[in-house]
Amino acid sequence: MTLRDQQALASLPDELVIYRAQEPGREPGISWTLEKKVAIEFIDICKHSPRVLVERRVKKSEVYAVISGPERELLILPILSPDNP
Repeated sequence: MTLRDQQALASLPDELVIYRAQEPGREPGISWTLEKKVAIEFIDICKHSPRVLVERRVKKSEVYAVISGPERELLILPILSPDNP
């Protein structure tokens, strides 16, 4: 992570609501966003296959990395959160 990414991670609250657009019935991936509207945009972009909006609550300690930018992307390792699908 860049210094900016590290600062963004440090500034996150202890608990977060995160979002992801993905195919129905699939295991959640590692890429999530803090912005619900970004996940909804991915649903609109991916017309070739259906997508659903997934919302999840996580602890800051479950965030592996932050990628600063307009998508406000977070990387969450699924193995760190088995009880919180």
